Amino acid sequence: MLRNLLVFLLILYFLFLIHQDWLRLTSLGQENLRTASSLAQEQKLNKNLRTKISLLKTDDYIEDLARERLGLIKPGEMAIKIIK
Repeated sequence: MLRNLLVFLLILYFLFLIHQDWLRLTSLGQENLRTASSLAQEQKLNKNLRTKISLLKTDDYIEDLARERLGLIKPGEMAIKIIK
């Protein structure tokens, strides 16, 4: 009788341990998915920023920015402002 009770308690203890490991594994799997998704987003942002950096190194892009945002013109050109 006592022996059967000990075997039952031992089995119950191992089931508890297995359950705890399963919960931990599930939690780690979900965290892995979140991390992979976050990494993909950051890599995409990094790629976009590197593209912008390479554009900022070109004279044509800098000229376009100066014309659009600062309203600068080259010597001899005439600026025309459209009013709506």
